[in-house]
Amino acid sequence: MSTATRIMRILDCNGCSEDFVEHRKFLFYFVVIWNLFEQKKMNHNASIFRVNSFVNSIGNLNDINIDAIFIYFKNRYTKNNQTTELFNHLLWRPEENHIKTKTIRTLCDTSRLNKKNQIKAILSIIFRLRNNLFHGEKNIDSIYKQRRTFELVNSFMLDLLEL
Repeated sequence: MSTATRIMRILDCNGCSEDFVEHRKFLFYFVVIWNLFEQKKMNHNASIFRVNSFVNSIGNLNDINIDAIFIYFKNRYTKNNQTTELFNHLLWRPEENHIKTKTIRTLCDTSRLNKKNQIKAILSIIFRLRNNLFHGEKNIDSIYKQRRTFELVNSFMLDLLEL
């Protein structure tokens, strides 16, 4: 079977393409929202290393609701102030270790919460989700299990676009 035929079979979900697409519509939204974010907020050049300067350039942080997504990420990626296996599945690159460390500190140390640091941690995780999706690390067959993650990400990213 050719690669094209296999891809079409996956996308068609063996005759249930409407369900396949419906259960993954949040990915389409994410791709469009990410494109707009990278274009309008990151000057066509998004990088995990540019998150700090972007967040520092945000004027009024009060217009951004981070509670739902921050709590979700905290519960998803930490337990008893330790990172979970899911956090390791974000596949941080060695050159991102300092960002990874700051993200862990922000998620685990709630005694010193700072909205800018929380937004930086959220965006760093979103960037890893984006890279894992776009570079083939996410299993498209089971990604529907991460629907809630991407719905929260999409909502958060839309808030950033409105700034």
